[in-house]
Amino acid sequence: MPRQQRFLKFCLLLFMPIGVIAAVGAFAGTFWYNFSGEKYLNAVSSPSGKFRAVLVEERDNHCVEDGSITRNSVFLKLERKSWLLKTGEFVPFCATKDAAAGLSIHWSGADELSIDCPGCGDQNFEFYDRTWGEASFRLNVGVNR
Repeated sequence: MPRQQRFLKFCLLLFMPIGVIAAVGAFAGTFWYNFSGEKYLNAVSSPSGKFRAVLVEERDNHCVEDGSITRNSVFLKLERKSWLLKTGEFVPFCATKDAAAGLSIHWSGADELSIDCPGCGDQNFEFYDRTWGEASFRLNVGVNR
């Protein structure tokens, strides 16, 4: 066997396990994304770089227990970051899917998150009206941005 064919065979034997692992990972990731209970809607990082706000729609997770059957809810998850690592997670706001139809989030300050929810009424959302570490939250109900 010529030297070039041996080198090619060596490369194939070396990189074949890596390709198989990558294919299995891609398949598992696709399966997880399609069949998990979470669907990511939007993510916005803070100007200071310390926090990231993520809107997530979750199946089979109830935000408000008012007696009506609501299968989907939208949650706002605030993630604290240090470099590239997530060091904490907090949920300051959740709403039923119907109420979150026009929901938008933006950072109005270095660590102040504004939540605009035009469809939020009396009983279809929950809001944590305090601060979490250096992050603060502001809810604007019935406001279109």
